[in-house]
Amino acid sequence: IMNLKPLSQDQQHKIIEKQLQQNEFFKHLMALSAARKDQEEIFHSNFSPESLQKLSLAKEAAESAPSSMSEDHADHEVLAAVFFCLAVR
Repeated sequence: IMNLKPLSQDQQHKIIEKQLQQNEFFKHLMALSAARKDQEEIFHSNFSPESLQKLSLAKEAAESAPSSMSEDHADHEVLAAVFFCLAVR
């Protein structure tokens, strides 16, 4: 019995790309995935761990409190705050 190590994300992408034979949808999906990962790293690099914890607590409080604001509206406000932080950086 062999114990194989898990494939890296890059190795997984190469295998899938080979199987799909340069599928445009896969290319766009991988580009979106990479952009999302980059945005997440930028977001975390702009805030201290304490700020991220406060943000998490505020989000939990907002989710548990009754609100007249729709969920979509709240998501847009969070995205607007993130883009503002990126713009002023």
